Amino acid sequence: MPEPQRLDVQLQRPFAVAGRPATRLAVWLLAAIAWRSGRSNAMDGRGMVSAQEVAAQLESAAALPMALSRLFALLNPPALEIGWGVDASLAPSTLALRGRSRGPFWMAPETLARLRFQMGEHPASPAELARFVGLGGAAATLPRAGAASSARSGPAPAIVADDLDRWYALLDARQRSEEEGGAGRARPLQSLTDLRLAPHERLARAWRLFFSARNARRAGDVAAARKAQRALVRELGTSTDPREQVALALARIGLVWCDHQARRLAQAEAGLRLLSLEAERPGGAVWRINSRIACEFHNLRALVLRARLVEGVVPEAVRPAAVRGVLADLREALICAVESDAFTLLESVAANLGYTLWLLEPWLPPEVARQGTRLEAVRWILLSEWLCQRHGLAAGSPWNLINVCRVARGAGQRAGQAPMPALALARVRDKVGATAALLGPPGRVRDWINLTAALADSALAADTDYTPMQQVAALVEHAWQLAGAGRWVEFKRYRESALALLPRLAASDRRFFRREIDGAGPRQ
Repeated sequence: MPEPQRLDVQLQRPFAVAGRPATRLAVWLLAAIAWRSGRSNAMDGRGMVSAQEVAAQLESAAALPMALSRLFALLNPPALEIGWGVDASLAPSTLALRGRSRGPFWMAPETLARLRFQMGEHPASPAELARFVGLGGAAATLPRAGAASSARSGPAPAIVADDLDRWYALLDARQRSEEEGGAGRARPLQSLTDLRLAPHERLARAWRLFFSARNARRAGDVAAARKAQRALVRELGTSTDPREQVALALARIGLVWCDHQARRLAQAEAGLRLLSLEAERPGGAVWRINSRIACEFHNLRALVLRARLVEGVVPEAVRPAAVRGVLADLREALICAVESDAFTLLESVAANLGYTLWLLEPWLPPEVARQGTRLEAVRWILLSEWLCQRHGLAAGSPWNLINVCRVARGAGQRAGQAPMPALALARVRDKVGATAALLGPPGRVRDWINLTAALADSALAADTDYTPMQQVAALVEHAWQLAGAGRWVEFKRYRESALALLPRLAASDRRFFRREIDGAGPRQ
């Protein structure tokens, strides 16, 4: 009698059963049944797995019936018979489909004997199988990465292929989500959304949620970002694991970012005060020592206070101290970004520092204020763009060039303030050094209007990755240049495009850009 055909089950991505592509859920169910069948208390060696355990592998238990339909269709070609229900003596082919989603699920011993689990190129060990399944037993005895402290006296955490595989999948999904459309695509960033991680993969799940929230906030969907960050805080709120505490701290900072972006500045200030108090408590070392967290905190606190200064709500008596506080926070953020060697943090802080030098120029302390502050502001913003293009996505950040154009034209820092004389583009090129190349080839970009035209075209493109606020800002800058050149027909067209986008902005931003676009128009 011929020996039954062996069926290989690949536990690493890309998942496969018998050489055919498979979902993670299908592979997990086969592995879970096999793992449980090998335990001493298994019923008849069939490895019962409950419907609740299968549902826990999904984002929502409501998705179980549809997921099972796909799973059974996928496993049909290899003739892998999975049974369901409490009577494991029945042949799977005789079972009624109506009760399938209630489980439990099992396989006959002769079918289980055909399965050969692979972890990449080598057969999966019992510990690797247990780790992948994550239902307890041997998996629970494995040391957890991140649970150790500097005082660990025992062995280092086990490094298993599935553990590394989940982090590879997370980083792969994060990068593909970044490249699927940048910050402003209207379509969802699917790579992170489609990534499925099991409940026991808690830290990886937390980071997936964090990256998804950050992408949503950058795309302007503050409500979705806030919802995801709150879910992360609920999940990790009581954790004492040092690695999970980092993700938790960044999620809490992320909630303050949401308040800042929605211009809920009073709530943002309250949130920052609470985080500052926690940093001083005995358990607040993560806020003081982790350079990434400290950079995010000081950078954000500087922006919130800067916004309050520009709004004019900071009393004149305390304004000098507030300005010094903004600069001190940005300096601290810059140092922390250098410590962390993270170019994304460096480019963010450099851009914020440059624009702050311009916005707060009238109030800068004597040791900072000097002739040429506008050029200094442009220099820092262009440094940010240089870092962004070299170490981030090659397209750079629309805000950097938009703000360079705004600073160079001498826009008023506050409502009602008269604009300053514009800086000549040739002078800026001469003073900023190597980053002048980011302003475009001199032969093609002879004046600011050439640069703003390129920004406006990108903002209006059908496949633009600009957020609505970036679109409006780019259109406003080009409208100002067109007004200066007396090209009123074109000015009217870009003005109307900008006004059409205003309803998509927060109320305070609508007021700001309305003043800007009206200020560029012809004088009555």
